Amino acid sequence: METPEEQGQQPAVAAEQKSGVPGLKAPNPDDLPREYLTPEEQAERDRKDGLYGDFTKDREEQVKGKIEKKEDAALDWIKRISAKAGEDMAYYAGKTSFEFEFDDGRVERYDRVSPIDYQWNELEDLRAEVEGREAMDDGHKLSRREHRLKEHLLEDLKAKYYLINAKSRQPMTADIKAHVMDSDRLACILDAMIICSLHKTVTGKK
Repeated sequence: METPEEQGQQPAVAAEQKSGVPGLKAPNPDDLPREYLTPEEQAERDRKDGLYGDFTKDREEQVKGKIEKKEDAALDWIKRISAKAGEDMAYYAGKTSFEFEFDDGRVERYDRVSPIDYQWNELEDLRAEVEGREAMDDGHKLSRREHRLKEHLLEDLKAKYYLINAKSRQPMTADIKAHVMDSDRLACILDAMIICSLHKTVTGKK
């Protein structure tokens, strides 16, 4: 008896997509649960889901809900960080002296002082340049390098004009400031002092 091949016919299973199981048609990827798909098939499924059928609306709502939850979580985190920063600055705004640890292990106390008029004007001019990214003298736009240099100078002058060593009565220079261990704490202290100056708040002496 002749085989289907000898008769010029294809076996029945050959007409079907091979599934690895004789006589069983391979499933359509669209009919499979997502976890059974390859990454490429998952990407194609997502593409189709985003373009066709009523499922598109459900899918869009699901994605929108997930995005909104992530945005809400990020916003909540930012609010908590901002609240903590506000609490820290309020705490430091009421203090008149601070102890700083340096990278060589020593701890020194610095007292808070108020900048005199020309120093405050210098700080405000620099702050205006940094925030506006524009030079005060000729109005040219600051390059990235110029902007960074202005930022560094502003922070150094804030330390110099607001903090003096409790023993030597010398200001905290840029070289001294560079060796303070907790630079974030120092920056918060200086920002608190700036805010007090902006609002004409006097601490200690009345």
